[in-house]
Amino acid sequence: MSTSRIATWIRRALLGFASMLVIAVLALMVYQRFSDGPTGPLAGGPFRTGEVVSAPVADWSPLRGDFEFELVGDGTSRTAGGIWLDGNVYISCDLGFMWSRLPSGCADGGGPQTSAAA
Repeated sequence: MSTSRIATWIRRALLGFASMLVIAVLALMVYQRFSDGPTGPLAGGPFRTGEVVSAPVADWSPLRGDFEFELVGDGTSRTAGGIWLDGNVYISCDLGFMWSRLPSGCADGGGPQTSAAA
């Protein structure tokens, strides 16, 4: 086998592997968009399980740690950590180094619904 044939074979194998990786990531993102809640850092679809609480919550401290919330207007759910102070939870809108802005679903008045993470 000549070196040009080997190089061509390696190039095709790498291109095939990269293509399969892109397809797998896209399939995971589409699947996750329709799932019941987020999985780790991947945003999920709207909640289909759990109990919706419409009454105001006086003390959020039982949800300490990571928790899941759904943006009702957006129809997506996310996992977040919070800043806890006097029974209230505050969710940061940025990563600490980017400009502050609300997620698009919050700005439209679609407030969050929460569910304790398992």
